[in-house]
Amino acid sequence: MVTSASIIWIRYRRAAVIGPSQPPRGSSGQENDRASSSSFKGGFAKILAVNNFWKEKTELPEGLKAELGELASGEPVFSFQIGNRRAALLKVDHRAFRKAFDLNRPYLFHGEFTAKGEDNDYSKADTYLLEGGLAGFAVSSDGWAYSLFSNERGGFLKGVAPFFKKKSNKLCCLCGEHNDRLARAYSDLLGYVLAAETADDEARMRTYYDDEFVNYFVEMNGKPRHLFFVAPPLKEKAKTVASYYDGVDFISSLYPLES
Repeated sequence: MVTSASIIWIRYRRAAVIGPSQPPRGSSGQENDRASSSSFKGGFAKILAVNNFWKEKTELPEGLKAELGELASGEPVFSFQIGNRRAALLKVDHRAFRKAFDLNRPYLFHGEFTAKGEDNDYSKADTYLLEGGLAGFAVSSDGWAYSLFSNERGGFLKGVAPFFKKKSNKLCCLCGEHNDRLARAYSDLLGYVLAAETADDEARMRTYYDDEFVNYFVEMNGKPRHLFFVAPPLKEKAKTVASYYDGVDFISSLYPLES
């Protein structure tokens, strides 16, 4: 039902989790309706208990940074300012991207809402890493962005926005009624606009997630709803849709990736 890493928390500083991990139904990425996802099925409380890094901002070990730097090897496709330095975005092999995502995941601030790389199919996507391997994203062939993440200081999302909007024109995120930081990041930092949203997905989510996970989500963020963003201009007035799938179909029909 939902994207493979529906992310709720956003911080405009290091260790920010800034995007969903899997493209919605209808994109070229692997569909994942949660029934088979290994990231949220069974023992969610145990997962939280094991990894306390998710509850605090934690610096990555130097040895891990070195390994991520080796994975971030590919063709430079975009140069931009991040903090007080120039940085390069690299197009990398999908296997390297998946490994980099999984190595970053335990250190993402509030990364409990992200899915493992194994829950996603990156093989037909364009995959990108920031030099050093601390941030990146994937884009399906039909323009859905997913697996947008960052452990990088200095404003990765804002800096990469011009290139991001050329490669992707749509994305979906899951937010709670009391927490819209992620939505505001997409609007304020990327310049994307809200095109559709669901009213309340709690009941349907319980079909695809464990109750344990949904209860925790509601406690932390309020009732869940999916928000669909597109690169401007907005072709139709934003609308409320009955379900996640209705939103995917609506956005996919209006916003094919334009070459």
